[in-house]
Amino acid sequence: MTLKAKLDAFKADFEAGKPPYNVPYSVIETMHRATAELRASGLADGALKVGDRAPAFTLSDADGNPVSSVELLKQGPLVVSFYRGVWCPYCNLDLQALQAELPQIQALGARLVTISPQTASNSRKSMRQNELSFPVLTDAGNEVAAAFGIRYQMPDYLIELYKSLKNDLPGFNGDDSWTLPLPGRFVIDTDGTILYAEVDPDYTSRPETALLLPALARFAVPKAAEVSTANQAIFEQLKKGLGMVPNLYATLAYSETALGNYLTLQNGKSSLNAKEREVINLVVSQVNQCEYCLAAHTALGGMVGFTPEQIIEIRKGGAAFDARLDALAKLARSATLNRGHAEPALLAAFLAAGYSKVQLVDTVMVIGDKIITNYLHALTQVPVDFPPAPAL
Repeated sequence: MTLKAKLDAFKADFEAGKPPYNVPYSVIETMHRATAELRASGLADGALKVGDRAPAFTLSDADGNPVSSVELLKQGPLVVSFYRGVWCPYCNLDLQALQAELPQIQALGARLVTISPQTASNSRKSMRQNELSFPVLTDAGNEVAAAFGIRYQMPDYLIELYKSLKNDLPGFNGDDSWTLPLPGRFVIDTDGTILYAEVDPDYTSRPETALLLPALARFAVPKAAEVSTANQAIFEQLKKGLGMVPNLYATLAYSETALGNYLTLQNGKSSLNAKEREVINLVVSQVNQCEYCLAAHTALGGMVGFTPEQIIEIRKGGAAFDARLDALAKLARSATLNRGHAEPALLAAFLAAGYSKVQLVDTVMVIGDKIITNYLHALTQVPVDFPPAPAL
């Protein structure tokens, strides 16, 4: 059963007034009001987002030992999940889901910590009740939650409701601030950059834990010292020729042979000229929605003489400014969209435009070249180190 299904099932029973809580609907209405007001406040919109720098923190675990985010990040990416406390059944279901996901998180080289404002004794209770094997940290006064932009002050009417239900937050948290964190989940890269962020003002709703895994599976761009001697030599050649080692080229160097083989393919002799190759590169990258290759080939397209307006037109699959290039662009787009099965009329138009069978073969070679890098970026999501291509 998914986390959402478990949360929804509990919520349905709770709001129906079923045991063991047996709450009247007036209580539910008050809770709904508080959630609606919290959502309308826009607090979640101000929380830290993907690309922001996460604040460093040192908090005590359930046994009083200090846990430093800086030290954890030296070992790999860090998953940080904020929850309200052991008294919240929705939080407990979330913690159980995180525990179930822990082997996958660890397999990707990451660490997991959860943070709440509750005292150490209540953190130990969270660990016992939910059979947790990851650190549960105490954020007194929700100071770290505030640094992430997710601390909020409970309204007076909700405080009175909690008191009437004997939900003693000052007792749970060891302070009388009556503040809580929005439930939030963050994945932090080793350099402190947030790779994934999910915050929801509705405490009854939590993201599926598996949604954070793709952020952990992102590839770090290897540095020269981390690749083979042969690839280090290629890096030096690229620096001399381009002034840099593009991130996607560097990623190919995870393999002993892929970078050299790819550059041999890309730089081999072709019956197509530079403009024709860039037409294919732009069209294929647009079909495959590769932001990296679109950025790179928008820059290269300008270098071979296309105007910004022409590059946009080419990305859309045509080139009305040049009948020959138009036939090439349309064939390349159709072949890419249809996995090689281009429309026969477009192949005929390509040949009628004066292209030869040799150039047809070389067109397929360039399409294949570009599919390699399109797919590699789709799977690795390495940072784009060229000026971004304009949106269509």
